Amino acid sequence: MGRTLDEFKAETEEHGWPSFRPEEVIDDNVVIAENGRDVFSKCGTKLGTNEPDSDDMRVRYCLDLVCVSGNKV
Repeated sequence: MGRTLDEFKAETEEHGWPSFRPEEVIDDNVVIAENGRDVFSKCGTKLGTNEPDSDDMRVRYCLDLVCVSGNKV
């Protein structure tokens, strides 16, 4: 939301992990800790952390890839 898939991919490659902006978060599915840094699923799994952009301190929730699983293709 608010950026293209190519922009998402470029930011992922720049920082080394996928990240999401506040407008892309589905609030019903996550809990932002009171510290504003840690992000959890509603069931309590830690999803990642807020790692603000260094130039403008804009919120960027970075996804911890160990919380992602999938099926072999």
